[in-house]
Amino acid sequence: MTEHQILRARAEARIYEQRGETLSFEATVISSEQTAGGYAAELDRTAFFPGGGGQSADTGVLRCGGEVLRVSACELDGRVVCISERRIPVGTHVTGEVDAAPRLSRMQSHTGEHIISGIAHRMFGCENRGFHMSENADGTVCFFTVDTDRELTEENIRDIETAANEAIMRNIPVVCRIPLRDELAALDYRSKKELDGPVRLVGIDGVDLCACCAPHFSRTGSVGALRIIESMRYKGGMRLTATAGMAALLDERFAEDGVGVGGHISSPYTPGLQRFAKLLRTDHLSVACQPFRHPDTSMENTRRQTHANMDYSRNHEPRQQKIA
Repeated sequence: MTEHQILRARAEARIYEQRGETLSFEATVISSEQTAGGYAAELDRTAFFPGGGGQSADTGVLRCGGEVLRVSACELDGRVVCISERRIPVGTHVTGEVDAAPRLSRMQSHTGEHIISGIAHRMFGCENRGFHMSENADGTVCFFTVDTDRELTEENIRDIETAANEAIMRNIPVVCRIPLRDELAALDYRSKKELDGPVRLVGIDGVDLCACCAPHFSRTGSVGALRIIESMRYKGGMRLTATAGMAALLDERFAEDGVGVGGHISSPYTPGLQRFAKLLRTDHLSVACQPFRHPDTSMENTRRQTHANMDYSRNHEPRQQKIA
């Protein structure tokens, strides 16, 4: 097979790499074996993400005949498999359903991290040295952290947050692809380490281009909102703590009571994510998330408008600015 054919076959088999919003799919079992954690079923195509790049593996169900099996995804010898409590025979037709709330919450935070890291890199030359998502018991994300290689002022952080939310409002396409080797060599992209083999790139025009293996939304508008709620010096750079989407909404509400999302184990925003999952299966999203239009959508003009119109009261500032 040629390099182009290999990459095309991979794109067809790993649905999550190209279409992160896909939560339900049809497939056929092509191998089945016993493992330490149960039985591993390899499918000819899958939307289940096996984990990596700072994002947890998907869970969900496989429906085969009249039976419904709980599964968790993982990578086994370079293959994406579903682990269940019993063996599924080779050749069995199955319907896979990814648990919606954890997947969507993780994508809001992960796509949000790319936006923050890309903007910090473009505006201030920061390199991302670490990324971590803190999850609730049900797998939804309560907050995430981004570690940079250089220090930032409070004003720098405010500018990053403003530009990040501008990128969300503009609803920019998020393009995930694996370029051919010759094309890859000519591209300037972010990566925390040297990579061998095919490199999957996640691109947001004018914002970021980064190597990443995880599923993402197809447009930035689906992130909803980003809030940088805390910053501190860390290993010669900064650690930024942020919330995205429904978590950002809840954090703003909890902030009025002096408690942030990070202090909550339950996930009161899960029902909202379930409704969001239904929207993704309809035409409503294409109407609700149209690109933001403004006479002047430049970063500098957006910053002027924001500083002129927002009331930077104490309740709206990052709660623990540990810069001094």
